[in-house]
Amino acid sequence: MQVARIVQAALVALAVSGVASVGSAAYAEGGGDGHGASVHGGFTGVGLSQQNTAQAHRQNNNCFQHNRLFGQPALTGSRPVSHCVTADASINKHAVVVGRGAHAVGGSSTVTELAQQNTAQRGRQNNNCGHVSASQLVVTGGLVHSHCADLDRSRNKHTLVKGGGARTAGGSGVIGDTFQENAAQEGRQNNNCADSNSSILTVIGGRLAGRCANVDRSRNKGTVVKSGGADAEGGSSVANFADNQNTAQDGRQNNSCGNPSDTTLKVTGSRVAGRCANVDGSRNKHSVFKSRGAHAEGGSATGAVSQQTTAQTGRQNNSCAEPEDSTLNLTGALAQSSCTNVDRSRNKHHLVRRGGAETEGGTSLTAALNQQTTAQTGQQNNNCARANDTTITLTGSRARSRCATVDRSVNAGGADVSGGAETEGGSGLAAVNQQNTAQDGSQNNNCSNPNALNLSLSGSRSRTQCVAVDESKNIHSVYR
Repeated sequence: MQVARIVQAALVALAVSGVASVGSAAYAEGGGDGHGASVHGGFTGVGLSQQNTAQAHRQNNNCFQHNRLFGQPALTGSRPVSHCVTADASINKHAVVVGRGAHAVGGSSTVTELAQQNTAQRGRQNNNCGHVSASQLVVTGGLVHSHCADLDRSRNKHTLVKGGGARTAGGSGVIGDTFQENAAQEGRQNNNCADSNSSILTVIGGRLAGRCANVDRSRNKGTVVKSGGADAEGGSSVANFADNQNTAQDGRQNNSCGNPSDTTLKVTGSRVAGRCANVDGSRNKHSVFKSRGAHAEGGSATGAVSQQTTAQTGRQNNSCAEPEDSTLNLTGALAQSSCTNVDRSRNKHHLVRRGGAETEGGTSLTAALNQQTTAQTGQQNNNCARANDTTITLTGSRARSRCATVDRSVNAGGADVSGGAETEGGSGLAAVNQQNTAQDGSQNNNCSNPNALNLSLSGSRSRTQCVAVDESKNIHSVYR
C-alpha cells in the first residue's frame, strides 16, 4: 500500500502539471530511436590507435585522454593541470526528457595491436577524463593534476526523465594485443576518470593527483526518473592477450576512478593522490526513481586476460583505487587514495526501485586470467583498495587508503525496493586470479581485500580504513 500511494502521488502530480499535454515544456535528448550522437570506429589490417566518443547533451564533457603516447613524453618542472567540470543550476518545471541517445562502437585490427578508448555518454552531467591508455609518461619535479567534477544545484518540479541510452562496444584484435577502455555513462552525474590502462608512469620528485567528485544539491518535487541504459562490452583478442577496463554507470552519482590495469607506476620522492567522492545534499519529495540499467561484459582472449569489469547503478556508488595486474614501486613517497560517499539528503514520500547492474567477466583459453568483476546497485556502496595479481613495493614510503560511506539522510514515508547486482567470473585453463563482488546496499563497502598480492614493505607504512557510518533518520519507511 505504501508503495502504491507513493507512485500514485507522483504520477498524479505529473498529470496535474500537464507533463504529457500540449503546452508543456518538453524536449528529447537523443530521441526515442537512439540516433542522437553515434560514433563508429575504423578498421585496419595493421595496427589501430583511436578514441571513439559519442555524447548526447545535456552537459557532458570528454577531455584530457591520453591514448597511445609514444617515446615516453617527459614533463620536467612542469604543471599540466586539467579541469573537466560541469555545473547545473537550471530550473526545470513541467518538463519531459526522453533519452536513448549516444552510441559508440570501436574498430578492429586484424594483424597488430589494438589501442583505443570507447566512450558513450548521455547526460545529465557526465564527464570522462584523465585516462592514460597504452602510453608512457615521465614526470620529474612537476605536477600533473586532473580534476573531474559534476555539481548539481538544479530545481526540478513535476518532471519526467526517461533513460535507456548510452552504449559502447569495444573492438577486437585478431592476432595482436588488445588495449582498451570501454565506458558507458547515463547520468545524473556520473564521472569516470584517472584510470590508467596498459601504461608506464614514472614520477620523480613530482606530484600526481586525480580528483573525481559529484556533488548533488538539487531540489526535486513530484518527479519521476526511469532508466535502464548504459551498456559497455569489452573487445577480445583471438591470438594474443587482452587488457580491458569495462565500465557501465547508470546513476545518480556514481564515479569510477583511479583503477590502474596492467600498469607500471614508479614513484620516487613524490606524492600520488587520488580522490573519488560523492556528496548528496539533495531534497526529494513525492518522487519516484526506477532503474534496471548498467551492464558491463568483459572480453576474452586466447592469451592472457587482464581486465576490470564494473557495472554501477546507484544512488552513490564508486569503485576506485583497485590495481589490476600492475606493478607499483614507491621509494620515499606518499600514495594516498580516498573513496567516499556522504548522504545528507532529505527524502519525503519517495519510492526507489532498483534491480539493475549486471557484469560478466571474460575468459582466457590458454593463459592466465586476471580480472576484477564488480556489480553495485546501492544506496551508497563503494568498492576500493583491492589489489588483484599486483606487486607493490614500498621503501621508506607511506600508503594510505580510505573507503567510507556516511549516511546522515532523513527519510519519511518512503519505500526502497531492490533486487539487483549480479556478477559472474570468467574461466581460464591456466592460473585464475580474480575478485567477483556484488553489492546491493544500503551502505556496503568492500575494500582492502588483496588477491594474489606480492607486497614488500621496507621502513614503510601501509594503512587502510573501511568505514560505514549510519546516522540516518527513518520514519514510516519500507526497505525490501
